Amino acid sequence: MKRFGFDIQLSKPGVRLAAKRRRDHYARLLKEQASKCAICHAEYTEGRAFHVDHCHTTDKVRGLLCRPCNQMLGFARDNPWILVNGAIYLKKHRDAV
Repeated sequence: MKRFGFDIQLSKPGVRLAAKRRRDHYARLLKEQASKCAICHAEYTEGRAFHVDHCHTTDKVRGLLCRPCNQMLGFARDNPWILVNGAIYLKKHRDAV
């Protein structure tokens, strides 16, 4: 079963409590972010859960992202310089047109 972007298998022992904690954590993050994506501020809509963004090195949760923002970070391989250079590139070519 998929709830709040997490795979939850209720048949395994101890999973119910872990799943509840994940749902509570998701709900807390959603409230802290005012029901908006942490990057583009797109509004949360029912039926379309945000992705739980996390550091792939530490597994620490960073926030909730809409699908396009989550994919953007993934395509940039979580490298901030790729994103900065991409922003500079876009601005340079936007001003040149």
